[in-house]
Amino acid sequence: MQLVMGAAVGAGVGAVMGAAATWKFGGDAPVVEKGAGENPANPYALVPRPTRKVIADLFMSAKKAPDASKQAVMDAVHRLFCLLAEVRRPEWQPDVLVQTDALHFRRDAKFAIDELLDTCITQSSTPLYIEELTRQKAALVGHVETTGTQIIELSRQRLTKNALRRGGSGS
Repeated sequence: MQLVMGAAVGAGVGAVMGAAATWKFGGDAPVVEKGAGENPANPYALVPRPTRKVIADLFMSAKKAPDASKQAVMDAVHRLFCLLAEVRRPEWQPDVLVQTDALHFRRDAKFAIDELLDTCITQSSTPLYIEELTRQKAALVGHVETTGTQIIELSRQRLTKNALRRGGSGS
């Protein structure tokens, strides 16, 4: 599965992800630690509160989905926010791989979300349940799209700024 294999390549994301803990499940609901945004050592600090809320809502609605599918969604979203955190560091020097990584991570997150929904929507699912999951999926995919776009834009700005700086000093 491409989601698991080699998704943390380039741009120093592996170092950020290596220290990340896994998303823990308590019964059917994900456990989001109280005050998770305040502790920078906590891996949830990288994922903004609105995105964590959308993920938690989706997981609550998808109670019967396997934990492995839920973990895949959280891992994919977390990788994307790790890359965003890297790009936002002022001393970080980007390369073209960042934009490719952002596209891959965004695709992986969408794939993981689709897989999660495939595992919890069955023939016995009611139209209301399917509609609710679809709405929550759209909200989470919106967060993923926005994050991917921010990464690409920040990377482009930094690349342009660095190119202008090098061009100006060499003449």
